[in-house]
Amino acid sequence: LGGEIPGHDNITFNRFRQLCETSELKSHFHFIGWVCHDDIPNYYVQADAAINIDLPCYEAEIGTRTRIVDWVQYQIPVITTALCEPARILAERDLIDAFEPQSARSLADAILRVRRDLEGRKLRARRARSFLNELFDEEKTFIPLLEWVEQPEFAPDRRVRDARGTADLAPLLSDSEVALRHIEFLSRHGRGRPKFEGTRKHGFFL
Repeated sequence: LGGEIPGHDNITFNRFRQLCETSELKSHFHFIGWVCHDDIPNYYVQADAAINIDLPCYEAEIGTRTRIVDWVQYQIPVITTALCEPARILAERDLIDAFEPQSARSLADAILRVRRDLEGRKLRARRARSFLNELFDEEKTFIPLLEWVEQPEFAPDRRVRDARGTADLAPLLSDSEVALRHIEFLSRHGRGRPKFEGTRKHGFFL
């Protein structure tokens, strides 16, 4: 499913497709193209496994591949590089099959492991779903935020530095310069008395 992303990357997918369609295994690939979001579950239920491949980079490590979470919700056995946090957590608990980045052999081994024990992997996929649902249960994940809202306070390291960036000075004032400018702006314009050019709509400026 899917394809190139116009205006962003018109090269990578087309190169991948050309490699597939000119290989000895071209009959193993079926390129459907972009499909309606509502139709995606129809393809998920037919999948024996889902594969995610990432290069080791900040985007892969700091971000989250939400497609992995989607696959787990549909109880599809997942084969992936374990770089983002959910993938690492699942790999540590042996709930997905992880492989080394940039290693074709490691990927092939992971695919073969799933192929040799597909029914076992499907049972494990169901456990993965239960685990993630419990781990990211909103009543648990929001506890720290709700506790902070009841008694909000600044982080203990909220400090400024001098112009050279070498020495800590006093803690920031409760109203920073940005906050003061914001208050000034609201006092001048919040009552419908605009003092700069712009397009006014329902009390806001666009």
